Amino acid sequence: AFMIKCFYTTPYNAMINEMAKDEKERLHIIMLISVTYALGIGIGQTINIIISAFQDQYTAETIFKTSILAYSLISLILMLMPVLFVEDNSGKEIDTTAQKDKINVGMFDMMREVWNDKNYRIFVIVELIYWFPSKIFTVAVPYFVAALMQLDNVYTSYILYACGIGSFLLYPIIDKLVDKFGKKNVMQSAFIALIAANLFTATIGMYALPTMFVFALYVILNMYPIAVLGILPMAMAGDNAEHNRQQTGVAKNASYFGLKSFMMKIGVAITSLI
Repeated sequence: AFMIKCFYTTPYNAMINEMAKDEKERLHIIMLISVTYALGIGIGQTINIIISAFQDQYTAETIFKTSILAYSLISLILMLMPVLFVEDNSGKEIDTTAQKDKINVGMFDMMREVWNDKNYRIFVIVELIYWFPSKIFTVAVPYFVAALMQLDNVYTSYILYACGIGSFLLYPIIDKLVDKFGKKNVMQSAFIALIAANLFTATIGMYALPTMFVFALYVILNMYPIAVLGILPMAMAGDNAEHNRQQTGVAKNASYFGLKSFMMKIGVAITSLI
């Protein structure tokens, strides 16, 4: 499944730079992609609500299988849309001579060239580290809800919905913060906020507070880092790819986004194993 996903997501992400005319437009495209990504997670999480709603009429297994089939058919239709309707290499002029010279360069050679970009190498190492707490947040929410907050598992969906909606509301503010302080400083502030959110999560259940207060505080603390770190790393990957294209005349968009995705998958795999 991971391999098939790579065949789709790597060229899909590479097209971001081809569609965007400048850095600002690239950021806005990524914001919209982040919105749809969160909506996808939100739709997926409705399975808890669906099981709860129909548990008296069907077995949980039947509801689960039917829901997955419906999700898969919807996903197939949506994933075909960019393949059918988005023009490849749109709006981007590149040095065709330099590009042709790179046609026979192997995938791993191209990836090594990207790895040799010092700034980007540091960036993807941080990307790897970031996906540890990020994946823990997604995978362990049911545990936080059931074991630590002592709530029904349906609240897992409520938490993810609340964090997603709160993050959307912060996007215009993040856009302004990036204009004023730059992507790097905004990302640093998000990492500090993520540390605070994880410290709070680690102490849930250790003090006597109303459950709904813990629920609300958990959502509030996670909204900002989720919003920032859901869009700016992708935008910075695009910035690095564009900077390299301007220097070399060769578009390595797929390699830049591919290396980022590879580091993400390592982080996700290790965290899931743990």
